[in-house]
Amino acid sequence: MRYLISRSRDHERLAGLYLIYTVFCTQPLNPKALIRVTADDWTALIELQEVIREKKYAEAGYILHYLRKERAFTLTYTSQQVYVHAIHCSVCVCCINMSVNSSEVTSFAMLL
Repeated sequence: MRYLISRSRDHERLAGLYLIYTVFCTQPLNPKALIRVTADDWTALIELQEVIREKKYAEAGYILHYLRKERAFTLTYTSQQVYVHAIHCSVCVCCINMSVNSSEVTSFAMLL
């Protein structure tokens, strides 16, 4: 994704598009895992779409159209996946490193 959204040369961005297309189409999952994009990433994709139209890159245009048609992108707040625990546990790294007591976590869980 880094090459796709970078403001570098067009051929690097197109290579990123081809890579994402290949990974999305060849994954063995059913349903397929979606491509996480932030609002800034989406803006960069729209800008790339304009470059593709201006320079008449037909194959790249098809790939971007296909990914959008298949709803391959999911708009997220952050590119990293974030987990929220409803219950404090003593197993995962997140909870071990937490500096809150279990009553605060339990009261937060009630809000969910």
